Amino acid sequence: MFYRILWMFFVIPSCVLSASELHIRCSEPFSCGNQNDLSYPFWITGRDECGHPEYKLECNTNSGFPEVSISSVKFTILQANYPTSRIIKLARSEYITDVCPQNPLTEPFNENVLRLVSGTELLTIYYDCQEFRTSTYVGELTCDDGRSYFVTRSLSSPQLEGMSSLLNELMGSCKRNVSVPASGPALNTLQSNPSQDNFRKALREGFEVGQNRECLKCMDSGDACGYNQTLGGFVCYCIDGGACRSRNKGLSSEARAGIGFASAFMGTTVIAGGLLCVLRRRKTSHIQRQHNLKALIPLKRYSYAQPSPSDRPPMNKVVEMIEGSVDALEVPPRPVFRIPAPPLEESSTFSEDISSYTELCSMNVA
Repeated sequence: MFYRILWMFFVIPSCVLSASELHIRCSEPFSCGNQNDLSYPFWITGRDECGHPEYKLECNTNSGFPEVSISSVKFTILQANYPTSRIIKLARSEYITDVCPQNPLTEPFNENVLRLVSGTELLTIYYDCQEFRTSTYVGELTCDDGRSYFVTRSLSSPQLEGMSSLLNELMGSCKRNVSVPASGPALNTLQSNPSQDNFRKALREGFEVGQNRECLKCMDSGDACGYNQTLGGFVCYCIDGGACRSRNKGLSSEARAGIGFASAFMGTTVIAGGLLCVLRRRKTSHIQRQHNLKALIPLKRYSYAQPSPSDRPPMNKVVEMIEGSVDALEVPPRPVFRIPAPPLEESSTFSEDISSYTELCSMNVA
């Protein structure tokens, strides 16, 4: 078991693909759905080492656009400009076709890998609310399940500093709320004209995110971006083979935490495996010593026979013996212990010898 773990952690990863092969594979862009020239952090089957584990794409969608699940929320890739601006445009898939989806997920956008570009705001939507008054940044949305409202600026925006009590009141009057990233210009249009069409347009146009910073440094050097499945972090595959140390220094906190956890796990595994081997050897040697002792000291079995019940005196005789004198006591016969001997097997050779001897004696007498 111990050697299998060492093989899994150190031998197998190095035997799958060389660093040069990984650079060649990950430096080539790929296509998915109607999008071309896609690269890190996205990936498809066969390119596991070239993308972040949480950014696997689904290509065969009804709309033709590739989709990716980020923190369990589905996003559609509307545009990916890797060769030029390196800007990616995303939109929440469920809001492209319906501005009032049933039970939308409330998870915020995770910026650990892809960060929102400057000018992107969060459009907060409140569903199933009590009647509330609208204002400059608060508009009403028509949905079938009661009144709904939206706020056209991020709740942390300085523009909403004087509206904290009003927003808290709105949040308390609604059953749920969802924050969706949207472009600043689209929200400006929605704010000046809070119509249903402008609201739908702001969600359909989506929002922009910038390429991963670590990957940008790697690509600027002519290298390829990837992900180390064993250590759990970003890796830059150099054009001359190997992992570029100069480009891998700036690992994110998430990557460093993953590497630390993996190192601690491997260290613990090695120590536990060594202790297990020592304990097994001690147990084996102890069992071997017991076998050796049994071989040196042969065990013999003994049996005994109990006296027959007929040799015991009756109860009235015992009473007389107790009440009488010592001289009148009779010593009981000593019990005879008989151990039955095993029956002798009749030998045909022995019978023939007896017959021959009898015939010889008869001839001598005659």
